[in-house]
Amino acid sequence: MLQGRRLDTADPNFLEFLRRTLGRSDDERLLGVFLDGADTFIGAEWLAIGVTAEVEMAFRPLITRILDLGARGLVLAHNHPSGDPRPSATDRQTTHRLQALLRALDCSLRDHLIVGGRGCYSMARAGEL
Repeated sequence: MLQGRRLDTADPNFLEFLRRTLGRSDDERLLGVFLDGADTFIGAEWLAIGVTAEVEMAFRPLITRILDLGARGLVLAHNHPSGDPRPSATDRQTTHRLQALLRALDCSLRDHLIVGGRGCYSMARAGEL
């Protein structure tokens, strides 16, 4: 479906894919979508599966995977089983730490999307990236 296509995180089809993939889970899950320099989809992988209220992301394995794939861009997506798609303070802190780390590797965090209920919050569109 996404292979070889330019990814637009505002595309309704992509957002529906995230709602179907993440929105039905009772536990928080974190999905990484890897992109090349032209924002073309390389692949998507589960980065972490947590508990009801939180998921912890390990940076080292993520960075290793980015380098292995030759990715130049990353989109993060995770769910909030509570139904509220607004980012928590921890979501914001972790996102900004990762963003700085990726910059140092000549890779960029294109967006961090949070799925909750029927909504999806984009940190990029909200001006938080």
